[in-house]
Amino acid sequence: MKTILSFMLFICLLVALTACGGSPKLNEGERYFEGKVDFKYAESCTISYILTPAGKKVRDTKVVIKNMKYNIPSKDGTVRANTGWSSIYCGGGEPDKQGFLELKLKDVTLRFNNISENGADGEMDYRHVEKGDSNRHKKAMNVSIGTFPFKTEDKTASLTAK
Repeated sequence: MKTILSFMLFICLLVALTACGGSPKLNEGERYFEGKVDFKYAESCTISYILTPAGKKVRDTKVVIKNMKYNIPSKDGTVRANTGWSSIYCGGGEPDKQGFLELKLKDVTLRFNNISENGADGEMDYRHVEKGDSNRHKKAMNVSIGTFPFKTEDKTASLTAK
């Protein structure tokens, strides 16, 4: 029974990865940006987004984390993660006149500075969030794991070269 469940889980994961693994689709005049996040708890961490023409909006922002692992003591107990692969969709927004944009989710906050046609630099705040469960006497946890810098650059040519 375990073998069958493991196989079914593998197939579901494979389908999900295939669906998410495609190249982003750009509309006319849009540009694709990507960069590495200096996230010390993962083998790799990248951020990507699409900048609309004239730099008016950022859309389809995504953080992809590969092999994240941490074991960090906190005041409420030790927080742990051991994840092979995760993709966090962060949406988008409109940068202010100085090119600043903040995208905030429950576990990730991205702060973009100086969004321009050349890219952006910024910071990613990562939080460990768990719901509480009174039946299991488990506390809710919301613990900051840290703030990690990133820098993006225009990778549009890599999409159109395929």
